[in-house]
Amino acid sequence: MVSTSLYETLPGTLVEGQAYGCVPVAFDRGGQADIIDHGKTGCIVPFADDIHAAAAGIADGIASAAANLMTEETRHTMFEAVRSKFAAPAVAARYTDLFSRILRQ
Repeated sequence: MVSTSLYETLPGTLVEGQAYGCVPVAFDRGGQADIIDHGKTGCIVPFADDIHAAAAGIADGIASAAANLMTEETRHTMFEAVRSKFAAPAVAARYTDLFSRILRQ
């Protein structure tokens, strides 16, 4: 899965794609690096203002993902990463922790 978005705070397509076993390739902008653990759950490639350099970076990311990350182990790692960060119980626990810290202040 390739995301050429220049900026997203929480790239939902990357989260959903990883949950279903799609290895993402995205630029090193916005929240993409919060979702992708480079080399483990996808590939982060450098953004370039030049369209040819940007395309070459994406192509390199796709080649790297195809060569190194198309495994059951990667799919399992992506699923567990998504589940631990974005499943309802995990999100609720972080909100509870945040509200508790605010109330203690």
